Amino acid sequence: MDKEGSTGKTEQTKKHFWRDYDPITKFNFIIALFAIISSVATIGLYCIAKDTLIVSQRAFVYAEKANILGEAPDLKISRPANAKIGIDVVFKNSGQTLSKNQRSTMGTYFTTTGIPDDFKYPIELNSRPILLAPQAETQLLRPISETELANVKSGKQLLFVYGDVTYEDVFGKSHKTEYCFQLFGYSLKPTGELEEYIFYTGPTHNCADEDCKEE
Repeated sequence: MDKEGSTGKTEQTKKHFWRDYDPITKFNFIIALFAIISSVATIGLYCIAKDTLIVSQRAFVYAEKANILGEAPDLKISRPANAKIGIDVVFKNSGQTLSKNQRSTMGTYFTTTGIPDDFKYPIELNSRPILLAPQAETQLLRPISETELANVKSGKQLLFVYGDVTYEDVFGKSHKTEYCFQLFGYSLKPTGELEEYIFYTGPTHNCADEDCKEE
């Protein structure tokens, strides 16, 4: 058979492919096709539901706030030389499950200008690995001197507090959150006593997971 005859037969076969089957076969074919489509859709919905469940239930640890602790309530009273003052950072797990193998770091930067673009964020403190329950908190405290505190209170220097926290969730994924706070001042009670130091989010080094740049 020549090529032209073969092509004609193929076209005829395609043409009669559906017409030549009996109704029951056609019905079974439609049911099978529908079952395949339904299975694929079910698998897709399952994957979406699973990912949504993980996101809603997994641990999410971040640096919630920073403060300066241990100072005498009255700012006019000088502290004894051996009294401890510290910069405190609170880390919170806002997720619905615990975080595993969690490690927190902390560093400080005293400057008269700001954080340079090529700043490497050197670490001064490292925590031991811990488990952190959902909605629970943990802290890191870095002692500072009277001179350092006086300089930032008077406005001679700016203070930046930074670091990161790494951990694993119960679903087996690793995570990282970077943070940076800047001291902007302090508030007083109506009595004139110190109420708290005010830290705002710093200009850089604030991210989570894939949003964090590789250093």
